Amino acid sequence: MKARGYDVGILTFFRGGLLESQVRAAGVDVMCIDRRETPAVTRAEHWTSHAAALFDFVRVFRRDSARLVHFYLPAAYIVGGLTALTARQQNLVMSRRSLNDYQLGHPTAARVERFLHRRMRILTANASAPVSQLVEEGAPPDRTLLLQNGVDTAPFDTAPPRHEMRQRMALDQNALVLVIVANLIPYKGHADLIEALGNIAGRIDRDWVLLVAGRDDGPGKALEERAGELGLGRHIRWLGPVSDIPALLRACDIGILASHQEGSPNSLLEYMAAGLAVVSTKVGGVADIATDNVEALLVPPRDPVALGQAILRLMQDAPLTERLASGGATRVRNRFTLDACVDAYARLYDLMLAEPPLPAEEIARRYRSSWPVRSRTSLSESVHVEAKPREIAVGDKT
Repeated sequence: MKARGYDVGILTFFRGGLLESQVRAAGVDVMCIDRRETPAVTRAEHWTSHAAALFDFVRVFRRDSARLVHFYLPAAYIVGGLTALTARQQNLVMSRRSLNDYQLGHPTAARVERFLHRRMRILTANASAPVSQLVEEGAPPDRTLLLQNGVDTAPFDTAPPRHEMRQRMALDQNALVLVIVANLIPYKGHADLIEALGNIAGRIDRDWVLLVAGRDDGPGKALEERAGELGLGRHIRWLGPVSDIPALLRACDIGILASHQEGSPNSLLEYMAAGLAVVSTKVGGVADIATDNVEALLVPPRDPVALGQAILRLMQDAPLTERLASGGATRVRNRFTLDACVDAYARLYDLMLAEPPLPAEEIARRYRSSWPVRSRTSLSESVHVEAKPREIAVGDKT
């Protein structure tokens, strides 16, 4: 958005996010509301920290001449939304990035979100399923929009050659390489994948390896032990966090998403952009991205038998693997590029910053009529937008 002429600021709860230095280097102002010397551990400490942040948020909103404030992720939405209303900010938009399962253990937070929904000028979500959930929670349907994710395809096109990556990783050039890119969190379904591979291991007639890329948030040891019990130890490499995903995927053949729930999974877009055949659970926004047997094989969540059968099917059917890989790569480049995503944000922001101001329902109508945005065209002549409006995005961590 900075490159599109917006004066962007990011307001976060915590310092030291993975992207903070990169964002600052791009000239984006990053403001951090973090009074703590040590991380909060208990729920009481978290809420005490958020309460202290309320005052800091109000100060920032009143000090800065932000003409639009955009909230990402639940904590930022709750704390930032309440303080923006207190500071009499009116041009507010929120984004839901996942399904609302997180509300189950937080009924008070869920009630606050429902309170805020009707006070947002525009609400967005990155997949059809969370859009529907927002409406079920009381968000006005005529102001709730789909704003999908996008992936930068250039790094996938310029990644090192397959044979080079396999040499670097000491992978057999003829092995079948599976990959799952997901932090080790129970809902990501790694345990289901281990069981699925255990079920089919005796029917795989060629050398194979599974690469597991992601931070271990707790279950890693148990997963490794279970893989050992099933005789899969020598076939699985636990890579930990990986920074260069396009290079990693260049060495692979099949991408796997085994999650129990998702909003709009970027890993699925990355697999497809890399030209991998994909097996995915049909959860959340997956069906917005891929059609079963066209761009991926889709299976029910929490079903290791179905997951294993789909993986085995790709292992044994080269023409199907090639067809899905080609279909996925085409789908991403036609519909889910980073440029298309940024175009959609710019279109929405332009409408929300138009002078004279447009009614929220008219903003939503014009936005929907322009989707999918495929070019960087300006708005119609009837809408005037300032060259460099001030916009603040509020998120948990950059």
